[in-house]
Amino acid sequence: MPPKYVAFTIKYKKFWLGLSLFNILSSGVMAWAGVRIMGSEHDQTTMSYQECISMKVVLWMWFGLHIFNMIYSLMALCGLEKKLCIGYVLMSLAIFDGIVLIWSQVTYFQ
Repeated sequence: MPPKYVAFTIKYKKFWLGLSLFNILSSGVMAWAGVRIMGSEHDQTTMSYQECISMKVVLWMWFGLHIFNMIYSLMALCGLEKKLCIGYVLMSLAIFDGIVLIWSQVTYFQ
């Protein structure tokens, strides 16, 4: 891990813990809401249902995104990200986040 990152997390420990807790709670709520949206029953003959069916895969990817972010925040809460996360892990998480965000925008706005 970069020394500046480690120094930042030590210097602003309360802020870092609060941010991690907020991210855990918000990711959990958004993952729960996404599953709830996907599980709701709709009239399958309506046009809005037909248009939104393509969003189901994107919603599952959003669910995965929230779960990955929650896992990383749990690791940051315990300090494990300094021991387990190397540059490649963080880069792959950032690439995954970017792909899901871009894909959801392209799918939503077609």
